Amino acid sequence: MNGLSNAALAIARVIEPTCRARRDVVSARWRQEILQGFIRGDLRLRRSDDRRPIYPDQPGAVMTALVVGDVTVTELNRWLSSIGTDVQVCADDFRPETPARRQAAGDAAVRETASRLADAWARERFDMTGSIPSEDAVSKGIARDLNATFTQDWSPRTIRRHSLREWRFSVLAQSAQIAQDGTV
Repeated sequence: MNGLSNAALAIARVIEPTCRARRDVVSARWRQEILQGFIRGDLRLRRSDDRRPIYPDQPGAVMTALVVGDVTVTELNRWLSSIGTDVQVCADDFRPETPARRQAAGDAAVRETASRLADAWARERFDMTGSIPSEDAVSKGIARDLNATFTQDWSPRTIRRHSLREWRFSVLAQSAQIAQDGTV
């Protein structure tokens, strides 16, 4: 037996298994659809406390359904088929939502992105000023973009020590050649 919110989330997981933000939107829509199905009498719910059926025409039925209403996987799948969807859920779709793994500043994907951002930032500064920017300046310069990309709040020091630990200003020769003769 599963509550209405969990049932909506299980449907959303089947429809949108990868994008958590989109899954939240889909889940909210299905929560409304499930409640409407109950109100119309198409979807049978039971009380979570004593497993008695909740009838949509009894007083307080909507509030009871929202607070203690449960639906079985079998009943949910029957109802989904009856409204013409090709979605079917299983017990695994009701598993608890696991939090997204936070990426460490030293992860390979972070280091690769940081290097790419650092190359672009340092080259732009070199082309403007003619001097090589320090690693400290580079880490401060890319902090906002790197943090936004990975939804983090790393300090420039953390970025310099972990994300840029192997980075070196590698586009220097290319920038110098462009400055010298305009070709690569």
